[in-house]
This record gives sequence, structure tokens and C-alpha cells, in this order.
Amino acid sequence: MKLLFTLLGVALGLYAVFALGSNLLYWRCVRRFPCAALPAPAFSGRAFAAMLWRTVVSQLWEMLCVPKSIYLRKRFEHATTRHAPVLLVHGIYQNQASWFGMQKALYGAGYASTCYVYRSFYTSLEGLADGLEEAVDRLERRFPGKKPVVLGHSLGGLIVRLWLMRPGNGQRLGGVITFGTPHEGSQLAHFAPGQLAKSLCPGSLFLRQLAAAHTAPSFPAHAFCSPTDESVQPAASLLPPAGWQLHGTEPCSHLGLLFNNNVIARCISLLGQIAVSESPI
Repeated sequence: MKLLFTLLGVALGLYAVFALGSNLLYWRCVRRFPCAALPAPAFSGRAFAAMLWRTVVSQLWEMLCVPKSIYLRKRFEHATTRHAPVLLVHGIYQNQASWFGMQKALYGAGYASTCYVYRSFYTSLEGLADGLEEAVDRLERRFPGKKPVVLGHSLGGLIVRLWLMRPGNGQRLGGVITFGTPHEGSQLAHFAPGQLAKSLCPGSLFLRQLAAAHTAPSFPAHAFCSPTDESVQPAASLLPPAGWQLHGTEPCSHLGLLFNNNVIARCISLLGQIAVSESPI
């Protein structure tokens, strides 16, 4: 038990260092590389403290949601609905608990949702795209005649874009919505552990391939971005590619986007426009 608490204390200490460092780097970065589409708040001690607080609270909230997300997973997946199904793809180092607030709201709005869960270490980008293929295929077989809508957070959004590079996949989705996805990478990836994180460094081979293969989507594509996203630096890296619609939000942390009630409500409103089916299951 003592060892467990020691390990927990070390983990929390490392996260506190990361949270403080990423927020300090954010303020340095926005002064050097401001983004007109996502204007940052004026710097002050209060603004910095509020941003740091949002970062820490969102991570703690995700940890608290782990038991509920596991317990309610089947209920969320098997909701009886007339809508198209929703597939959720989490970000790097995250898990299905990061989507708990969204899934709870989706269930209340009548959507069946399922999470594609992947490992952040000892895996490859193509392997993640293969896993997403299997997840989409399962939904297509379970909901015949209904095109899934995919929601991706952070790296999850890039995995979706990688999967869309494969021939014919663009015709299989009803829409895509991303949250805090570093479409142009993030400078913080240089400090992140694992090869998967290194693919998020600006100018990486992976990001160049995505840019070169990009075509305007034939389905609705939306990107939610916070002006105070501490994990994606510079902020301009959040801007989606051509053919996507940008949705700026109130100040949120990178993970906090998924727990923000206003963001969730706006997302469900978009789903109401792009994912409603005429006939019941």
C-alpha cells in the first residue's frame, strides 16, 4: 500500500510539473505567435491561475470518471435510437473516461455512442488506422444504412484524417467533429514521451502526408478549438484544413473541452443537423 501511494504521489507530482510547464509555455507562445482566429486573453496573474486550474481540474475529473465510464459503457453503446451512431476517438495518453461527459449527454439526447480505445505506446499510426477501420466496420454492421459520425479529440482527430486517406472511406461517414486536434502539430510534442507523440511535432512526416493528401471533405467537418489550449502550441496549429468549419469556444483546457457544457451542447446541436436518420432502428 505504501508503494502504491508513493507511485501515485510521483505521478501526481510529474503531472503538476507538466501542467505548470505547459501553461507557462502557452503564455510565452501566444505572445510570440498570436492567432487572430483564436485570440488569447490578456495576460495577468489571475488569467494564468485560472488557466492552470482548468488544466488540473479537467485531468482530475477524467480520473474520477473512469469507474462510471466503464460501468455505463454498454448502456451508452446500446442506446435505442433513430439517429446515426457516434464513434468517439480519444487523444494520446487518454482513455474512454475523457469522453464520459460527452457520452452521458449523447445518451440523454438519444444517440448510441461507442469509444475506440487504443494504446499510446508500442503502436503505430497505421495500426491505429486499422483499429479505427474495425470500429467503423462494427458500427456499419450494427446500424445498417446509417453512416457513423466520428468525434475525435486531439490525436484522435488526426487518426480519423489518416483513416480517411484510404480510398472510399470518405463516403462511409456522415460527418466528423474534432476537439483540440493539432492539425498542424504542437511544439510540446518535442517534450512528450513515445514515438506516437513525436509524429505530432510540427513538420513531421506524418503531418506532411496528411497535408499532401487532403481534399475538401464530402461530409460536414467541424473543429472545436479553445483559445487557451495549453497542449497545442502555437494556437494556429489548431486551425483545421480547407473545407472544415472552425468553432471557437470559451477558454477551456485541452482536455476540458470535452467536459465543457457549452461545447457539449453545441456538438449535439451539430449532430442534430448531420446525423439524424429518417427511420428507427
